[in-house]
Amino acid sequence: MDPVRYLSHHRRRRRPLIDVAVMRLCGGTTTLLHITHLRQHPADEDNLSIALSDEAQPNTIVSSLTERADHYVSVFRTALIGFVVGVLLTLGSVFSVQYSNPCLIFGSSVSKEEETERAATLYKSILGSLDDSYVDQVDINQLFELSVRGMLQSLDDPYTEYISSRDMLNRRDLVGIGAFVMEGEDGFHVILSLEGYAFDAGLRVGDRLLAVDGKPITNDQKLGDVRDLLVGKPGSKVLVSFHRPGVDGTQTIEIERKPVKFPDVRYSGMLDSEGGCIGYIQLAQFGMDVGDSMKKSIQSLQEESYRKTGSLDLTGIVLDLRNNSGGKLQSAIKVASLFVPKGTYLGSSVGNGRLDKLYPDESYYASVADTSSLGNADSFDDYTQLIDTDKTHVVILTDHKTASASEFLTGVFQDLDLGLVVGIDATTLGKGIGQRELPVGDGALKLTYHEFHTPSGRCVQLRAKNDDATYGGRAKKVLRTANGRDIVDRNGISVDYKITTPKNSILSALLSKNGVYFEFATQWDQRWKSTPDESTFQVDDTIYNEFCSFVEQRQRDGSLHLESMFDDQSNLDTIESMLLSSSSSSFSSESGHVSSLSTAIINELLDAFVTDKEEVMRELEKNILSRHIPDSKLLARGLKKGDDVLVKEAMELLEDNTMFNHLIRR
Repeated sequence: MDPVRYLSHHRRRRRPLIDVAVMRLCGGTTTLLHITHLRQHPADEDNLSIALSDEAQPNTIVSSLTERADHYVSVFRTALIGFVVGVLLTLGSVFSVQYSNPCLIFGSSVSKEEETERAATLYKSILGSLDDSYVDQVDINQLFELSVRGMLQSLDDPYTEYISSRDMLNRRDLVGIGAFVMEGEDGFHVILSLEGYAFDAGLRVGDRLLAVDGKPITNDQKLGDVRDLLVGKPGSKVLVSFHRPGVDGTQTIEIERKPVKFPDVRYSGMLDSEGGCIGYIQLAQFGMDVGDSMKKSIQSLQEESYRKTGSLDLTGIVLDLRNNSGGKLQSAIKVASLFVPKGTYLGSSVGNGRLDKLYPDESYYASVADTSSLGNADSFDDYTQLIDTDKTHVVILTDHKTASASEFLTGVFQDLDLGLVVGIDATTLGKGIGQRELPVGDGALKLTYHEFHTPSGRCVQLRAKNDDATYGGRAKKVLRTANGRDIVDRNGISVDYKITTPKNSILSALLSKNGVYFEFATQWDQRWKSTPDESTFQVDDTIYNEFCSFVEQRQRDGSLHLESMFDDQSNLDTIESMLLSSSSSSFSSESGHVSSLSTAIINELLDAFVTDKEEVMRELEKNILSRHIPDSKLLARGLKKGDDVLVKEAMELLEDNTMFNHLIRR
């Protein structure tokens, strides 16, 4: 039996985690195909046979193990015990659910603890045999990590993962400079420089790195090599040498390494509205400081409203949660507390009922800290209601990347009818589960331990394998908001008002994917050798025509390949889908001939420089200005110019009380 047949055979039988771990353990070899228990003595852990080649071989009784195997099985046992009392019970015990009779695995009815111990012993035997007897030398470290990661993948839960001691060390002890670097044809370029970090030290987007602490950076190095040079101990200094387009010679600056904290509130400010004072707050994540950041942002908007109108009550607030992947659930509760009276029920977290002592179920109330699992919880007294949503209407912007804690907050607003959820995507991501890290040896096990429920009792968790009508074999429930609107659980958060916007430009997506905007902006900077005025600069027809010529020349001389998106079947499928959904009839007409589209598509894309001119100019302008102004100012500039279609739609909704009240059923 070949390995592929083995895998498919055992997937059909839904073998327990230990088999998955063994298969991944053996993934680095070509001959270890399967393991079997000797049914004559099922209770004897030493009775194990291992097939060591494609040909029939005598049964080999496992020999003694090395100290390294003992170490790894100790870690494995700890991890497995964590699963048995944690994630296996949370997601449904693999052993007890998939096998109604434990003797199918171990030969007799045994306790959960005994199952775990025997599985660990089995794993120990296999790991030791490979280390002692395999024909080639094996890397036990690599085999161990592969097997554990394979075991976790079988849970169909991408959020449960093993963190190796190496990764733990890097995360704990090494920090960076606050810059993102991309590999290009002529070296490594800065593509993002963060305020408060590398940007303040003088590093800009487009700078090409030449050396770090005097060690040259060459084209034959990997991106990981450059990263290793830039990271170091917190508080240490690093000298970064670089070349800036348009500036002669090499520049060298000193940057202090420190933990990089992305701001929870990326930007807040007042929008240009004719219908009153409408504030805008973009929440990037839910970190530990988000409660304070949100409080300051709201108070600042209220002060500006008072200066303009004599009232602290804003007309409306646009709360932007797009691309917000979540964070701390307690932080989301702090934010929600700013919009409701103290004591308002906000939701709960629900586990498997077996971990009550370690991780008890919790109920959450506005401005009240539940310390049952927080230990010395910080006070929630500072996070009390600032916004009366009857007077200040709220629109929450979401997309398919809105996830976890941001979905919980969105669910609170929707369930309690505090505001309307608006977006282009019909639903949010659908991650309604929380994780904790358990120490495992020198590493850690990050495991799912609970679901969180919004005030109506719904869980937003969505599994890709479930159809639209069921979840885990049962029908999805239809629930009600405070005002009686229908909502569905196990389906992410559905928007209340779906925005229909023009399709995103395929041309612009390809230009961005191929780094064309970045390259042209670098060359433009080099020629002009001056800093554009952010308040007046705009890409005019002259600059745009230069850009079109740049792209056309690059395509003709072979240094640019816009057709690179068609290199493999998955990309062909992607582009076919894009073409079918395109608003351009000329694009859609080509969808039936995807395999031969290369030449035709290039011509279509070049023609799209006319039809998609506005979007391409907007992206080009952002890329040029990103070399000179920080990200927050770039965002503020785009809002002021009205570049964001969703924000414009949200403003119109907030200015129309009749429509808003109709949608929210007030």
